[in-house]
Amino acid sequence: MMAMKTKQMKDFITYDINSKLGEEEIFDLVTKILPNFKWRRGDSDAIGPYVSGRNNGGVRIELVLGENPIEMSVSFRSVPPGISEQENHKLQLVQLIQTTLLPSLGIVVKKNS
Repeated sequence: MMAMKTKQMKDFITYDINSKLGEEEIFDLVTKILPNFKWRRGDSDAIGPYVSGRNNGGVRIELVLGENPIEMSVSFRSVPPGISEQENHKLQLVQLIQTTLLPSLGIVVKKNS
Protein backbone atom coordinates (compact mmCIF):
# COMPACT_ATOMS: atom_id res chain seq x y z
CA MET A 1 0.00 0.00 0.00
CA MET A 2 1.35 3.41 -0.97
CA ALA A 3 1.70 5.96 1.84
CA MET A 4 -0.12 9.23 1.29
CA LYS A 5 1.90 12.40 1.62
CA THR A 6 0.32 15.47 3.15
CA LYS A 7 1.70 18.93 2.68
CA GLN A 8 2.61 20.56 5.97
CA MET A 9 3.16 24.25 6.36
CA LYS A 10 6.45 25.72 7.41
CA ASP A 11 6.50 26.59 11.09
CA PHE A 12 8.02 30.05 10.61
CA ILE A 13 7.10 32.73 8.03
CA THR A 14 8.49 36.25 7.72
CA TYR A 15 7.28 39.24 5.74
CA ASP A 16 8.94 42.60 5.06
CA ILE A 17 6.29 45.31 4.69
CA ASN A 18 6.65 48.89 3.48
CA SER A 19 4.18 50.79 5.66
CA LYS A 20 3.25 54.40 6.25
CA LEU A 21 1.39 53.55 9.46
CA GLY A 22 2.54 54.55 12.91
CA GLU A 23 2.95 52.27 15.91
CA GLU A 24 -0.50 53.09 17.35
CA GLU A 25 -2.24 52.46 14.01
CA ILE A 26 -0.46 49.13 13.60
CA PHE A 27 -1.40 48.05 17.13
CA ASP A 28 -5.04 49.00 16.49
CA LEU A 29 -5.06 47.03 13.21
CA VAL A 30 -3.64 43.79 14.60
CA THR A 31 -5.95 43.84 17.62
CA LYS A 32 -8.96 44.43 15.37
CA ILE A 33 -8.09 41.88 12.66
CA LEU A 34 -6.75 39.18 15.03
CA PRO A 35 -8.77 39.66 18.24
CA ASN A 36 -8.14 36.10 19.51
CA PHE A 37 -4.47 36.99 20.10
CA LYS A 38 -3.17 38.56 23.31
CA TRP A 39 -1.27 41.60 22.03
CA ARG A 40 1.35 43.75 23.68
CA ARG A 41 3.71 46.55 22.74
CA GLY A 42 7.30 46.99 23.76
CA ASP A 43 10.59 48.65 23.01
CA SER A 44 13.80 46.64 23.01
CA ASP A 45 17.38 47.89 22.94
CA ALA A 46 18.15 45.21 20.34
CA ILE A 47 15.20 45.54 17.92
CA GLY A 48 13.49 48.81 18.84
CA PRO A 49 9.72 49.18 19.08
CA TYR A 50 7.63 46.08 18.45
CA VAL A 51 4.14 44.60 18.69
CA SER A 52 3.78 40.92 19.55
CA GLY A 53 0.88 38.58 20.12
CA ARG A 54 0.17 34.98 20.97
CA ASN A 55 -3.01 32.93 20.73
CA ASN A 56 -4.12 29.99 22.87
CA GLY A 57 -3.02 27.55 20.15
CA GLY A 58 0.63 28.60 20.49
CA VAL A 59 0.91 30.78 17.38
CA ARG A 60 3.16 33.82 17.91
CA ILE A 61 3.25 36.93 15.72
CA GLU A 62 5.80 39.73 16.05
CA LEU A 63 6.12 42.99 14.15
CA VAL A 64 9.42 44.87 14.49
CA LEU A 65 8.59 48.52 13.87
CA GLY A 66 11.96 50.28 14.23
CA GLU A 67 12.75 50.48 10.51
CA ASN A 68 10.94 50.50 7.21
CA PRO A 69 10.29 47.91 5.90
CA ILE A 70 8.64 46.49 9.00
CA GLU A 71 9.58 42.88 9.69
CA MET A 72 6.68 40.61 10.61
CA SER A 73 7.18 37.02 11.72
CA VAL A 74 4.59 34.30 12.29
CA SER A 75 5.75 31.30 14.30
CA PHE A 76 3.88 27.99 14.53
CA ARG A 77 6.76 26.31 16.40
CA SER A 78 4.75 25.91 19.62
CA VAL A 79 1.77 24.35 17.80
CA PRO A 80 1.75 20.55 18.17
CA PRO A 81 2.40 19.03 14.72
CA GLY A 82 0.58 16.42 12.73
CA ILE A 83 -3.07 16.92 13.53
CA SER A 84 -5.06 17.87 10.43
CA GLU A 85 -7.32 20.21 12.43
CA GLN A 86 -4.27 22.20 13.52
CA GLU A 87 -2.90 22.26 9.97
CA ASN A 88 -6.29 23.63 8.83
CA HIS A 89 -6.10 26.31 11.53
CA LYS A 90 -2.62 27.31 10.34
CA LEU A 91 -3.79 27.56 6.74
CA GLN A 92 -6.82 29.65 7.71
CA LEU A 93 -4.70 31.98 9.84
CA VAL A 94 -2.10 32.48 7.10
CA GLN A 95 -4.88 33.16 4.61
CA LEU A 96 -6.40 35.79 6.96
CA ILE A 97 -2.99 37.39 7.45
CA GLN A 98 -2.26 37.48 3.71
CA THR A 99 -5.69 38.66 2.55
CA THR A 100 -6.63 41.07 5.35
CA LEU A 101 -3.80 42.06 7.68
CA LEU A 102 -0.91 42.48 5.24
CA PRO A 103 -2.83 44.68 2.73
CA SER A 104 -3.99 46.85 5.65
CA LEU A 105 -0.40 47.31 6.87
CA GLY A 106 1.15 48.24 3.53
CA ILE A 107 3.00 46.61 0.66
CA VAL A 108 4.79 43.28 1.13
CA VAL A 109 8.24 43.59 -0.42
CA LYS A 110 9.62 40.22 0.69
CA LYS A 111 8.24 36.93 2.00
CA ASN A 112 10.27 34.04 3.40
CA SER A 113 8.55 30.77 4.18
